[in-house]
Amino acid sequence: MHKVLFLSYDLKDGGSPQVLSIILSHLDRDVFDPVLVTYSGARVFPIPEGITERILHVEGGGSLLRKLTTNLTAVLRLRRVLRLEKPEITVGMGGMTNWGLILARMLAGGETAVIIGEHGVNAAKYRSDRLTVSTINILSRILYPQADRIVAVSRGVQNYLTEDVKVRQTKKIVHIPNPVDIERIRQLSWEPVDHPWLARKDVPVVLWVGRIEPVKGLGNLIGAFDRVLGETDARLILVGDGSAQNTIRDLVELKGLKEKVDFVGFQSNPYRYMSRCSVFAFPSLSEGFGMVLVEAMACGLPVVSTDCIAGPSEILQNGRCGILVPVGDEGALAQGILKLLTDTELRNRLTSEAFRRVADFEPAKVVASYEQLFHEVCKDKATGEPVGHAR
Repeated sequence: MHKVLFLSYDLKDGGSPQVLSIILSHLDRDVFDPVLVTYSGARVFPIPEGITERILHVEGGGSLLRKLTTNLTAVLRLRRVLRLEKPEITVGMGGMTNWGLILARMLAGGETAVIIGEHGVNAAKYRSDRLTVSTINILSRILYPQADRIVAVSRGVQNYLTEDVKVRQTKKIVHIPNPVDIERIRQLSWEPVDHPWLARKDVPVVLWVGRIEPVKGLGNLIGAFDRVLGETDARLILVGDGSAQNTIRDLVELKGLKEKVDFVGFQSNPYRYMSRCSVFAFPSLSEGFGMVLVEAMACGLPVVSTDCIAGPSEILQNGRCGILVPVGDEGALAQGILKLLTDTELRNRLTSEAFRRVADFEPAKVVASYEQLFHEVCKDKATGEPVGHAR
């Protein structure tokens, strides 16, 4: 039995917590003994019964100094957990958890292997605080090479790690896409939703789901939707919340779109919206993967996405499973939405290809890749092979 410790900020929302929930639900418990450690106990995504759970009781946010202080506290508490649990393998789920895990391993000593996951590409550069951006880049360049393996969720992330983060031992980097629980999503998509726009069939509804943050490009979507309305009547539903919500609301009001754009907030089941809308729009400026694209595709919703540096083009197979448009191009995004609203043959073809594609992200396939990685790392530890050796 191999003990594997997983570290996540929380299980509340976002792609990484959802990925962790899926991994824990499908991991072979006859071979691996999982331990879940979180910074806070906030949770939306479930975990299976019988998993050891430890909460560090630290809260992030605030100034850069507060964030650094918070993470130092987390590192010291995590060090104690590592000494108590003595896991063979530890797994960080991105961002602060990666740095914290590497630093805690250094302080705790012992022989635990560290696997970190990278789920984004250059999202930090869209922050307004340049000092925070510089600190994030410096910490990643110093600490990431200290990991035993780095999981890149897309080929674009893999390139980012070698070219921008400067991870020179490229054999450390393993490409494993995010798992998406297709069967669960399809079951949840049938749940009822009480929204007047979705009860009518005469006006199409465009959908967006995610965190309302600058990197998500929602300003461009509002501009594109305004152009769509110049050609046809439609509605836009935005599912989610975040730090840029007031900015986007102000933009909607400025453009006179309040009657045609609805903010419905965070939804634990966004799939019921996906199964009832007409088009899914994905205007992100930067991504690492884009799980919500796969989720929309699983619900039979045709998608138009920006061709940002990592994720969408791989998921959509360079346009075979959905429309790709240049990042920041409101006109192209509007035309993509209009094509999907008016071209039935195109919608049907893309939807059919999308159904085929989503099978590649089934949890059983992806979690099997993680289990293989864990076995390889355990073998390296047992034989004393240097990390990243050629196999």
